[in-house]
Amino acid sequence: MKSHFNRLATIFTMLAISINVAAQNNPLTDGNAAAPDEWLLVKKGNPWWYETKPSPTPVQLQKRTPTASEQAIIAKARALVANRPAKAFVLMDGDTVLYSETKAPADADSVFFGFSMGKTVTAMAVGQAICAGKLKLDTRASEVVPELNGKALGNATVRDLLRMASGAADPNPDSSVWTPDQFKEWGRGNLNLVNLVTEDRIAKAARGVFSEYKPGEVTSYKSTDPILLGVMVSRATGTVWSQWIQEQILNPMGAAKPGLYVQDRQQNGLADSGLRMRLEDWMRFAVWVKRSSKESGCFGDYVRAAISTQISNGSNPSTRKMGKLFGGYGYFTWTENSIVPNTAWASGWGGQRIGWNTDPNNNRMVITFSNVESWMPDVYELSKGWNSTPSQVAAIKPAAQKSTSVATTSNSGTSWQGPLSGRVEFDSITPPDRWQFVRKVMENTKPVKVSGDLLMPRNVNGKVPAVLISHDSGGVSAKLYDVWAKELNNAGVAVFIIDSFKPRGIGSTTNDQGQVSVTADVADALYGLKLLATHPQIDAKRIFHMGGSRGGTAVFETYWDMVRKAVITDDLKFAGHIPLYQGNCNTRFRFDRGNTNKAPMLAFLGGADDGTPADACVAYYTELNRAGANIKWKVLPGAHHGFDGSSQQTYHAQGVTAKNCSIEVFLTDVKGGGLGEARDYKTGAAINGFAEWNKAFSACNSRGFTAAANSSARDQAVKEVLAFVKEN
Repeated sequence: MKSHFNRLATIFTMLAISINVAAQNNPLTDGNAAAPDEWLLVKKGNPWWYETKPSPTPVQLQKRTPTASEQAIIAKARALVANRPAKAFVLMDGDTVLYSETKAPADADSVFFGFSMGKTVTAMAVGQAICAGKLKLDTRASEVVPELNGKALGNATVRDLLRMASGAADPNPDSSVWTPDQFKEWGRGNLNLVNLVTEDRIAKAARGVFSEYKPGEVTSYKSTDPILLGVMVSRATGTVWSQWIQEQILNPMGAAKPGLYVQDRQQNGLADSGLRMRLEDWMRFAVWVKRSSKESGCFGDYVRAAISTQISNGSNPSTRKMGKLFGGYGYFTWTENSIVPNTAWASGWGGQRIGWNTDPNNNRMVITFSNVESWMPDVYELSKGWNSTPSQVAAIKPAAQKSTSVATTSNSGTSWQGPLSGRVEFDSITPPDRWQFVRKVMENTKPVKVSGDLLMPRNVNGKVPAVLISHDSGGVSAKLYDVWAKELNNAGVAVFIIDSFKPRGIGSTTNDQGQVSVTADVADALYGLKLLATHPQIDAKRIFHMGGSRGGTAVFETYWDMVRKAVITDDLKFAGHIPLYQGNCNTRFRFDRGNTNKAPMLAFLGGADDGTPADACVAYYTELNRAGANIKWKVLPGAHHGFDGSSQQTYHAQGVTAKNCSIEVFLTDVKGGGLGEARDYKTGAAINGFAEWNKAFSACNSRGFTAAANSSARDQAVKEVLAFVKEN
């Protein structure tokens, strides 16, 4: 009986909504959702919008001659374009484009407004934040947006919002949430999106016939939920939403052209519809989602959930507010299409669509942009035929840098094979801890194939120096490409950015460094060095190691002979080491006894760093230099942790820091050597055995540090790194 009343409540509420047309903001043509050319095709935005950038590693789309069965479907697509209000139509098989056509005034340079396909983009960006440890599916909105404390919308979780099940008010029949006056203010650039989604009119609970809706009870399609998630991600990550889209969507998908992302003057992103890209980059997004859905680990699991049903859209199409032909909804993605089974769809107002076949063995995709929604059943019928045609590709290639060849280089040994740049795979290991690594104890050590992006400078003549970069606790980020790779490449230096997390199924270790030992990053760097040294265009004697925070720890540890010899038995070594705001200056893992390496090390420290304080590193470096090391350092005034990034100042309350520690252990590479000599270096008290060490290590670790970009500190570091590489 209760479920019967709930169904009645849903039906009556939807009927009431359908009658309320006072605040219709989106255009209609003959009662159908419409996207006129002046909305759909925009090459220039308002001054406060974000202009997106091409990825540092743009993906090359493939082409081939269609088969006879494919050609028959393509002929039908051409007929639709000619006789329907289509502006673009694409048929793909994996990353291979079989058919792509635009109709005037659209062309290859048009920047297509995806409308609500931007919601699916937002879903992927939220997944990246979850896998980076910044949010959880059960995080409540009010935990991140305190303006929602005490309001119904504040009780909605990330999962609720992704399923359009916030339970919040549903003011407009076209899914928009602003009033006509607010819509006008938005056009003038005077509307703040945070104020919009937190005002009482929007944040109150929707009411059915019998009661108010609670989060998670019913899906109701509206802009509130994605816009709020954009705010939540921005606050949780300390990153402007448009920049998060750039770093976590556009860069990994391999965007090749600039585009636009709509935001307010405060840089709050229009996360329900904000992305505008060229047609070829919408193709790259489609390929990236499909490729990600096949991967293991956190993000692969998330994408598979996103394109599968997470909540019902109701059993009766006539009572559905939106998505009449869809029986289910995933994470901002439509599912259970009544015409074409086993598909998931990004759907935009006026007939914008990306359709994915959800069978992992079928790589068929359909993309269209239109002026009017009414002919979408024709698109679904064509998609049904396209999906029933056997796929000609077994897999989608991973992203790679544009170069003379874009295939992935796979290296199972220590000799360079294949293309000279782009995505590179090579064999490494995952040691459980430092002790077993330096002693070459392999019982608990697992083999792993890791990857990295090799970016070569232009016009290589002879052999060039290279910098191998180990990332920080947040994983591979845009700054490694936009700042370091760009500047080093421009100076004629190759850059190899290794991803030590994704191959091991890890998104971020900021809040939990125990997920994998930093020695895994060290092993990746050393195996990467062995590989780079065989590259025909790289000078094996001038390969440098650089990284920040956790990556800075890896850089510091590869300096020592004891560590290097765990992987490299000959004289090959890094030409220099460049740690930035490195960790483990307060918890010293020492390998320096008997060390003979005299390679230079140039360290950069933040004068305002409260996560890895500069004074601890200065004291440590000074002591090591007295014993024969060759370390120079720069303390950059006013710089916080992560000064070389682009994030606004943010406090990571759960971020692990060892700033309260004062312990050290001298390791030995002798098997059976036990813990090694350990002590509290301030009090001199001995630490005996692993049990005491683990207890001391756990007790002195704490949480909470500040991260913030600092352009002057970043520019100084870049200048001095370039000089360091040139001089050594």
